[in-house]
Amino acid sequence: MSAYLRLKQKDRAKKVYEKMLEYDVHPTSITFSLILKSYGNPRSEGDIERAENFLSEVLAQEDQSWMNALGGRAAALQSVYGPVMTAWLKKVKPVEVERLYNKMIEAGGRPTLGTLTLLWMSTDGRRCLTRSAKSGLRYTNLHRNNLLRRMLCSVTILHLNDVHEVVSFVFPYPFTQTPCLLMAITTLSPLHGRKVQKDGYVLDAHNWNHLCVALLRAGQVERAFALIEQIIIPTQNRSRYAEPREPPPITTPFFSDVDPRLILPSEGALHNARRRSGRVEYHSTKSKRRWEKQKPEDFAHPLHILYQLSPAWNIWRPHNTVLQLLGLVLRHLRRGGIIKPIHKPGQKGLRLSILEENDTDVMTMREQEAAEMYDRIVENYPLTYKAVTNFFSGRNILYTRYQAARKTAGDKGEQNVEDKEKVEGKGEEGTMVDSDVDASVRRTKRLRPPRRSHYGLKEKKYSRST
Repeated sequence: MSAYLRLKQKDRAKKVYEKMLEYDVHPTSITFSLILKSYGNPRSEGDIERAENFLSEVLAQEDQSWMNALGGRAAALQSVYGPVMTAWLKKVKPVEVERLYNKMIEAGGRPTLGTLTLLWMSTDGRRCLTRSAKSGLRYTNLHRNNLLRRMLCSVTILHLNDVHEVVSFVFPYPFTQTPCLLMAITTLSPLHGRKVQKDGYVLDAHNWNHLCVALLRAGQVERAFALIEQIIIPTQNRSRYAEPREPPPITTPFFSDVDPRLILPSEGALHNARRRSGRVEYHSTKSKRRWEKQKPEDFAHPLHILYQLSPAWNIWRPHNTVLQLLGLVLRHLRRGGIIKPIHKPGQKGLRLSILEENDTDVMTMREQEAAEMYDRIVENYPLTYKAVTNFFSGRNILYTRYQAARKTAGDKGEQNVEDKEKVEGKGEEGTMVDSDVDASVRRTKRLRPPRRSHYGLKEKKYSRST
């Protein structure tokens, strides 16, 4: 039925639904959710109204057994109300989204991650908070209604200082991205960055990276480096490998640690490069097949191999964007500039301090302050400094290789063009073919530089004169 609904074949889906009822297969909240998703077409409001009518018919049924399965009444109500709220959200109807949210609460539902995120997006939290920052207000209606705090509590299992009604929803996936929390941190960072730090958070790796950017926007460079140094990198080192459940095997000199079948007879030296590469490829394929057929009857053997790798081995890490931003900060400090917080709402990027050329005393004082901050960062946060330098050194190597390949291809293209001119001058005695020149030119055009969005920091763009 879900496949027919995705293909917009509602007649066939209806026949499958009737067969389900004929075979005494009771529909669940997931079944009704799929039907509501197919009716909730954001192109026309009539389809959304028909979806609401169908939802009212489902809720008015005498047999409410579908609410008792798959997580209880609250989860079932979220499954059937969520698609209709999403459809109204796509039509930019915040009043309708809030109306359905209130109806769900009155029917016995509870705030969850999905419903609170939809409500936050429908009320346009970014714009409300921006308007409140411009007018000088501390909080908006979102804060008065406790929506933002309830949302943060439900998503990240927070316990804030002045929150009395904490949502009792426990989110089962601690490493899942929380889009509403990321929007809140990004929105609050221009003026409320320090208050965000005072609230007690239990964040995942993505939230810590976003909080690092928020600290940089608030002008707190050293605290941003401390966050990477004391939270992300230590957790990254701890989450590389999972602890083994079984103790290591006991090895004694009386037993051979190598399977006798794996001991191959010695062979003579393979002085031919082709024979050496062929032998390596043969043994690599043979050992791989032997490893795959080692325990064919044990279905849990692949799971045992996967268990030895931590599921969070590459989640806890500083993001590339954060490393690029930290590298930009270090470069600006090294040039004698300081980082100032962002005060204007809607201003993007880092607000770099501009040094006046005429005021020599102010320039000297700021250069000294920037040099001291740079030295403190290098001394107090060596792991973060090393991660940033390694990131940019790798980019430099890639860009150097690209420049070398570009230069080599360009030289070959110029040489081929010169040979072609010589051939045209000599007539039939030449040996150069036009296709060779065209192929060389095509190889030159195919070269593209590596991604260099934040790597290529132009000198004139961040100079003091600008």
